[in-house]
Amino acid sequence: EEYGGSAMDTTSYAICVEEIARADGSLALTVASHNGLGTGHILSFGTEAQKKKYLSKAVTGEWLAAWALTEPGSGSDSAGLLTTAKRDGDDWILNGTKMFITQGSVGGFCVVLARTNSDVPKQRGITAFVVEHGTKGFGTSKHLEKLGCRSSDTAELTLEDVRVSDAQRVGEIDHGFTDTMKILDRGRISIAA
Repeated sequence: EEYGGSAMDTTSYAICVEEIARADGSLALTVASHNGLGTGHILSFGTEAQKKKYLSKAVTGEWLAAWALTEPGSGSDSAGLLTTAKRDGDDWILNGTKMFITQGSVGGFCVVLARTNSDVPKQRGITAFVVEHGTKGFGTSKHLEKLGCRSSDTAELTLEDVRVSDAQRVGEIDHGFTDTMKILDRGRISIAA
């Protein structure tokens, strides 16, 4: 509510998504993904500055949020991520490919999960970053056609030497796996609706 949203409880939110889905499954998918995944990650684990910047534009619809976990070789198994983020001074350099990303080509920003440490167990070396569309090296490599929910955008994204500042890191370094599991648990409620 303090960022312009409605402060709905989970039951009310699920009912809203369910009612939207009665008329248009694609729109319901867009609403659920935008709220439950992309903005949900920032709301739950972002800094105050990130919340003010991204949530204010997300609640008005100025920006749609995307959330990039899935890759060509891994789905909800975030421990299998191949996308990397390497530290470079106060910045991070992201490289990789993300697949089946809802709002991938139309979102104003995307929360990207990347491997930041390969020297620890796979579940502990993951970190989230918020990347704005238009950032050099970040783009849509393919718009994916679907049999259903066709008006809900789905895309393959590429990250080629994408430079982001540490201020764009969402949550603690190497703790993104636990955060991701929490977001997926919440996101499944709206998708089920």
